[in-house]
Amino acid sequence: MCGSGPANAQVTVVPGALARLQVAPEVVSLRADETATFSVTGFDRAGNEVLLASVAWAVTNGTIAGGIFEPWRVGVHVVRATVGAMEGVAMATVRPGAVAFVVLSPVAATVREGDSVLFSARAYDAKGNAVDDALIAWSVDGRIGTVDPGGRFTATSGGAGRIVVVATGGGGAATALASVQVSSSPLYLWLVLAVVLLLIPLLVLWRRRRTRGPEP
Repeated sequence: MCGSGPANAQVTVVPGALARLQVAPEVVSLRADETATFSVTGFDRAGNEVLLASVAWAVTNGTIAGGIFEPWRVGVHVVRATVGAMEGVAMATVRPGAVAFVVLSPVAATVREGDSVLFSARAYDAKGNAVDDALIAWSVDGRIGTVDPGGRFTATSGGAGRIVVVATGGGGAATALASVQVSSSPLYLWLVLAVVLLLIPLLVLWRRRRTRGPEP
């Protein structure tokens, strides 16, 4: 009689049916001029990784292809990865990008000497998102007046000039210009007229004396 020992059997365990999807990273923060790369992993009920077929990506704002997300608008957006009826999600917080342009208002103004006008400026990134923490610097091109840090221009002398605003932020900068025409005030015109009227009689008297020559 032949004896028999214990028999060994090899068992191969394969993953079960897809039970959930996990998108990584689950939370990301980026600027509007940056991109983020997501990946997705499938698991069965026991936590074993399941090989995925084709994955469909979607996002509530911006574009995503192959897991590469390119944002557009600032805000909190949802990234979705779908395989069949199963879905995994992640959250993306988008901040403004670098300053690309600045909008100045009004773009032209006519002011009298001594009067003032308030200009406003707002910076935006390349995708049109407002960059509200951008630094705004004001200056006047031409000797027509002054402008304060809040954008209020005060006319001091007649003539033509420009308001210059420079916005910087996020590694970008932009400049905008507004034309300004300063007209002389009525008081100034009356002063000029008074001086002219005073000089005319003096000029006439001087010419008469010059014509007559020196008195004997």
